[in-house]
Amino acid sequence: MKYWIVQILLGFLLAAVLAELGLRLLPVSTGYGVGAVNSADPVARGTPLLRYVYSRDWSFHLANSGTLNNFGFRSSSDYLPDPRALVVVGNSYVQADALDPRDTLTERLGSILHRPAYAVGADGFSLADYLVASRWAGDTFGAGMVVVLLTNGDLSHSCRPSSAP
Repeated sequence: MKYWIVQILLGFLLAAVLAELGLRLLPVSTGYGVGAVNSADPVARGTPLLRYVYSRDWSFHLANSGTLNNFGFRSSSDYLPDPRALVVVGNSYVQADALDPRDTLTERLGSILHRPAYAVGADGFSLADYLVASRWAGDTFGAGMVVVLLTNGDLSHSCRPSSAP
Protein backbone atom coordinates (compact mmCIF):
# COMPACT_ATOMS: atom_id res chain seq x y z
CA MET A 1 0.00 0.00 0.00
CA LYS A 2 2.80 2.44 0.86
CA TYR A 3 4.42 1.73 -2.50
CA TRP A 4 1.43 3.27 -4.35
CA ILE A 5 1.46 6.37 -2.17
CA VAL A 6 5.17 6.90 -2.86
CA GLN A 7 4.59 6.49 -6.61
CA ILE A 8 1.74 9.00 -6.57
CA LEU A 9 3.80 11.53 -4.59
CA LEU A 10 6.78 11.10 -6.90
CA GLY A 11 4.46 11.55 -9.91
CA PHE A 12 3.14 14.82 -8.49
CA LEU A 13 6.66 15.99 -7.70
CA LEU A 14 7.88 15.14 -11.21
CA ALA A 15 4.88 16.92 -12.77
CA ALA A 16 5.53 20.03 -10.64
CA VAL A 17 9.24 20.11 -11.58
CA LEU A 18 8.46 19.68 -15.29
CA ALA A 19 5.79 22.39 -15.15
CA GLU A 20 8.21 24.77 -13.40
CA LEU A 21 10.94 24.13 -15.99
CA GLY A 22 8.47 24.57 -18.86
CA LEU A 23 7.08 27.83 -17.48
CA ARG A 24 10.58 29.26 -16.98
CA LEU A 25 11.17 28.95 -20.74
CA LEU A 26 8.17 31.15 -21.58
CA PRO A 27 8.47 34.94 -21.96
CA VAL A 28 7.33 36.97 -18.97
CA SER A 29 6.12 40.55 -18.84
CA THR A 30 8.61 42.26 -16.52
CA GLY A 31 7.10 45.69 -16.09
CA TYR A 32 9.07 48.93 -16.03
CA GLY A 33 10.13 49.18 -12.39
CA VAL A 34 8.04 52.30 -11.80
CA GLY A 35 9.37 54.29 -8.86
CA ALA A 36 7.55 56.28 -6.22
CA VAL A 37 5.71 59.40 -7.29
CA ASN A 38 6.28 62.26 -4.86
CA SER A 39 7.09 65.98 -4.82
CA ALA A 40 10.74 65.32 -5.72
CA ASP A 41 9.80 62.98 -8.60
CA PRO A 42 6.24 63.91 -9.63
CA VAL A 43 5.89 61.82 -12.82
CA ALA A 44 5.37 58.05 -12.99
CA ARG A 45 8.21 56.56 -14.99
CA GLY A 46 10.27 53.40 -15.09
CA THR A 47 13.76 52.64 -13.91
CA PRO A 48 16.25 54.25 -16.33
CA LEU A 49 18.06 51.81 -18.65
CA LEU A 50 15.96 48.83 -17.43
CA ARG A 51 15.56 45.92 -19.87
CA TYR A 52 11.85 45.10 -20.19
CA VAL A 53 9.68 42.45 -21.79
CA TYR A 54 6.06 43.28 -22.58
CA SER A 55 3.18 41.10 -23.67
CA ARG A 56 -0.56 41.35 -23.34
CA ASP A 57 -2.84 38.60 -22.06
CA TRP A 58 -2.13 34.93 -21.47
CA SER A 59 -1.38 34.30 -25.16
CA PHE A 60 1.59 36.72 -25.21
CA HIS A 61 -0.24 38.91 -27.72
CA LEU A 62 1.67 42.03 -28.87
CA ALA A 63 4.97 40.83 -27.38
CA ASN A 64 7.98 43.14 -27.55
CA SER A 65 11.04 44.02 -25.52
CA GLY A 66 13.64 46.73 -25.21
CA THR A 67 15.48 49.04 -22.86
CA LEU A 68 14.01 52.12 -21.19
CA ASN A 69 15.85 55.36 -21.92
CA ASN A 70 17.84 57.54 -19.52
CA PHE A 71 14.62 58.95 -17.97
CA GLY A 72 12.78 55.61 -17.72
CA PHE A 73 10.51 56.01 -20.74
CA ARG A 74 10.08 53.75 -23.77
CA SER A 75 11.94 55.58 -26.50
CA SER A 76 14.47 54.79 -29.20
CA SER A 77 16.72 57.57 -27.86
CA ASP A 78 17.66 59.28 -24.62
CA TYR A 79 15.93 62.50 -23.57
CA LEU A 80 18.23 65.53 -23.36
CA PRO A 81 17.40 69.14 -22.51
CA ASP A 82 16.59 70.88 -25.78
CA PRO A 83 14.47 74.01 -26.33
CA ARG A 84 13.45 72.62 -29.74
CA ALA A 85 12.02 69.48 -28.14
CA LEU A 86 8.37 68.55 -28.50
CA VAL A 87 6.92 66.77 -25.46
CA VAL A 88 3.77 64.68 -25.91
CA VAL A 89 1.96 64.04 -22.63
CA GLY A 90 -0.79 61.46 -22.30
CA ASN A 91 -1.89 58.05 -21.08
CA SER A 92 -1.50 54.59 -22.62
CA TYR A 93 -1.94 56.03 -26.13
CA VAL A 94 1.32 57.93 -25.63
CA GLN A 95 3.09 55.10 -23.79
CA ALA A 96 2.02 52.67 -26.57
CA ASP A 97 3.33 49.48 -24.97
CA ALA A 98 2.37 47.31 -27.92
CA LEU A 99 4.38 49.31 -30.47
CA ASP A 100 8.04 49.54 -31.19
CA PRO A 101 9.11 52.98 -29.88
CA ARG A 102 10.03 54.13 -33.41
CA ASP A 103 6.41 53.50 -34.49
CA THR A 104 4.74 55.56 -31.75
CA LEU A 105 2.82 58.76 -32.39
CA THR A 106 5.46 60.80 -30.58
CA GLU A 107 8.48 59.58 -32.53
CA ARG A 108 6.68 59.78 -35.87
CA LEU A 109 5.59 63.33 -35.07
CA GLY A 110 9.19 64.22 -34.16
CA SER A 111 10.51 62.85 -37.45
CA ILE A 112 7.87 64.77 -39.45
CA LEU A 113 8.68 68.02 -37.61
CA HIS A 114 12.47 67.38 -37.61
CA ARG A 115 12.85 67.92 -33.88
CA PRO A 116 13.39 65.76 -30.81
CA ALA A 117 10.08 64.40 -29.52
CA TYR A 118 9.64 63.00 -26.01
CA ALA A 119 6.72 60.83 -24.88
CA VAL A 120 5.77 61.39 -21.24
CA GLY A 121 2.88 59.16 -20.33
CA ALA A 122 1.69 56.13 -18.43
CA ASP A 123 -1.38 53.93 -18.28
CA GLY A 124 -4.02 55.57 -16.17
CA PHE A 125 -2.72 59.14 -16.33
CA SER A 126 -5.47 61.64 -15.49
CA LEU A 127 -5.90 65.33 -16.32
CA ALA A 128 -4.11 66.26 -13.08
CA ASP A 129 -1.20 63.99 -14.09
CA TYR A 130 -1.09 65.73 -17.48
CA LEU A 131 -0.69 69.12 -15.82
CA VAL A 132 2.08 67.91 -13.51
CA ALA A 133 3.85 66.05 -16.34
CA SER A 134 3.65 69.13 -18.60
CA ARG A 135 5.26 71.37 -16.00
CA TRP A 136 7.89 68.70 -15.12
CA ALA A 137 8.79 68.15 -18.79
CA GLY A 138 9.06 71.89 -19.45
CA ASP A 139 11.33 72.37 -16.44
CA THR A 140 13.39 69.20 -17.00
CA PHE A 141 13.91 69.41 -20.76
CA GLY A 142 13.42 73.13 -21.39
CA ALA A 143 11.00 72.05 -24.09
CA GLY A 144 9.54 74.80 -26.20
CA MET A 145 6.38 72.87 -27.04
CA VAL A 146 4.17 70.54 -24.99
CA VAL A 147 1.24 68.70 -26.56
CA VAL A 148 -1.32 66.96 -24.36
CA LEU A 149 -3.19 64.07 -25.96
CA LEU A 150 -6.70 64.02 -24.48
CA THR A 151 -9.15 61.20 -25.05
CA ASN A 152 -12.91 61.04 -24.50
CA GLY A 153 -12.29 58.93 -21.41
CA ASP A 154 -10.02 61.58 -19.89
CA LEU A 155 -12.73 64.19 -20.11
CA SER A 156 -15.64 62.00 -19.02
CA HIS A 157 -13.74 60.57 -16.01
CA SER A 158 -12.71 64.05 -14.89
CA CYS A 159 -16.16 65.61 -15.26
CA ARG A 160 -18.18 62.93 -13.48
CA PRO A 161 -18.97 63.39 -9.81
CA SER A 162 -16.83 61.25 -7.58
CA SER A 163 -18.51 58.31 -5.86
CA ALA A 164 -16.05 58.52 -2.96
CA PRO A 165 -17.55 59.57 0.40
